[in-house]
Amino acid sequence: MSTFNYCSRSKPVFLLQRIFYVSKTHKKYHFFSTKSKRHKNVLLIGCKGTLGKSIVHHTPQHYKVIGVDIELNDNDDPPRQNLDNFISIPNSCLNSLEAQCQFLHTEISKIMGNKGIDGIFCTAGKFEKDPHQNSILEHSKHFQNIFNANLNPVICASLLSMEFINRNGLFVSIGASAALAPSVGMTAYVTSKAACHNLIQALGNTNSASKSNSFIGKTYQNITSLALLPNCLDTPINRRDMPKSDPRQWVKPDDISTQIWEWMEFPDLRPKSGSLIKIRGDTRNGGALFILSR
Repeated sequence: MSTFNYCSRSKPVFLLQRIFYVSKTHKKYHFFSTKSKRHKNVLLIGCKGTLGKSIVHHTPQHYKVIGVDIELNDNDDPPRQNLDNFISIPNSCLNSLEAQCQFLHTEISKIMGNKGIDGIFCTAGKFEKDPHQNSILEHSKHFQNIFNANLNPVICASLLSMEFINRNGLFVSIGASAALAPSVGMTAYVTSKAACHNLIQALGNTNSASKSNSFIGKTYQNITSLALLPNCLDTPINRRDMPKSDPRQWVKPDDISTQIWEWMEFPDLRPKSGSLIKIRGDTRNGGALFILSR
């Protein structure tokens, strides 16, 4: 058994049989090194959601965060002052992958200039069950809406990383454990998430000759691409909608966000690029279990 002691944890992190444990205690990162750290840049697509807010809250001091989401209002948290830059996606781009990519490419270029981005995190997405109506039209609309919300942002983020992300950068997307097996009643959701999983695996597969000879393949040889697959996020909405479930088995957003930042700070501790990592709550010790699935 190998033990890794991270300065940001109150407990060590243990790695055993492809499972590692994340402490229950969370703190904003303060590193003990006396050396000055290079300022780094992160792009966060979905900064308005529960997980996005948690990532912003736990941002280390030497990072600058560019947040991307629909327009923030006065009641949203984090407010704009917690982000170094905010890009609001217009409604006209939400249903078009091409328009979304083109808009974000233009806006990020204005902000970054010749500077690169060290990490791209895509937490955008939503969950909806399949419609009850026995209508092809209703189901086709549902599939399109779910794909626009869950798959298009990940594709867009992956394409943006080809130009903006620095060598040894980290690309993280959010998948779903439910998409690892057939699920009844949420076909569109698991299909969109399964496509995200396949994309991350493809980006991490830099060994094939065809991929190494392609532009995308050459780009992602120097990037770690990971998909995080929580069983269910512990949010107020999920607790309200699933009152009979045991939230101790769910994953707290802070567990995911603190783990992402540790991978940013310690690249040698990242899983292999292309990995799918299941996450569930640790009902025995608290915190979360991150399990390498593929």
